[in-house]
Amino acid sequence: MGGAASAVVETPEAELQRYALQLPPKERDKLLEAVRNAEKLQEEEIPHEGEEVLQLWAGDQFYRPRDLVLLNGKEWLRVRFQKVNPDGTYSLRHQNGSVPREKVMRYPHGMRPPEIAGITLEQLQKVYTDHQEWLDSPKWNPFARKLQLPTMYDVVPMIIKPATANTQGSYAELFTQKAVDVFVSHWWGHEFSEFVKALEHAAIELVANELKDREAASLVFWICSFANAQWTVNLGSSLEMSPFERALASRTCKAVVMVMDEQAMPLTRIWCIYEVLRTSVLSLPFYVATKDGVLLGSAYRRGLAWHRLCWP
Repeated sequence: MGGAASAVVETPEAELQRYALQLPPKERDKLLEAVRNAEKLQEEEIPHEGEEVLQLWAGDQFYRPRDLVLLNGKEWLRVRFQKVNPDGTYSLRHQNGSVPREKVMRYPHGMRPPEIAGITLEQLQKVYTDHQEWLDSPKWNPFARKLQLPTMYDVVPMIIKPATANTQGSYAELFTQKAVDVFVSHWWGHEFSEFVKALEHAAIELVANELKDREAASLVFWICSFANAQWTVNLGSSLEMSPFERALASRTCKAVVMVMDEQAMPLTRIWCIYEVLRTSVLSLPFYVATKDGVLLGSAYRRGLAWHRLCWP
């Protein structure tokens, strides 16, 4: 007696592949590309381990956190994601039990907290190398009235905004969250290539003095044009709530670097003056870096940085 043939159950992936092979090449490529994009989007919707996310605030606890986030008319608590449970719920750090997925969300684009909106030196260097031909080509600057390489005023509309056109968020949000190591004080009129060189010099000094367990390329800098969404203006409701203050005063920030040009233009900008003052109040190490090296460093590492800079 002959045995019965085994039934082969075709998986959805195999069925899709078989269907795609029957399509004309162009249509097949479009279909497979759409599927890949959908799969990538689904993966991106799941937070990474250790990522800061938002949990719907129940409001029935004994205390009320100060840093609740108001979004869509609801209050959300800032928490750390741990893992996806087998039943599809989420585990969050320092919380018992599981949380339904619909009560947890990632930060919408444009809302990543300044404290975790840094970019690494390596990522900044890649911005330069990816656009090096343009960044190394001088053009007439009608405001400075001289021939000049592109500045941050040019980088924002030519690089940052095109890269974030779909998300309308910040450039830093194109990457995973990174807690700030170093706050950068500067003015936008500095040539971008010199700006990057100055931070490369500063990173070497910082690794030698402040962050000895780190590699220079991995240092996370807070740079306003990359950390703040350039599609909307959100400077906070007060100085205390401004993204500049929140990044500078964050518990992970270990130092401040002022990028200086030949005209010392940062010292004519009120925001830069404020940042130096706050550096002194917070007793953070203070560095002044240029394209040629670090002018002030280890000798100005603790306290009174403002006094010593302005009244030597």
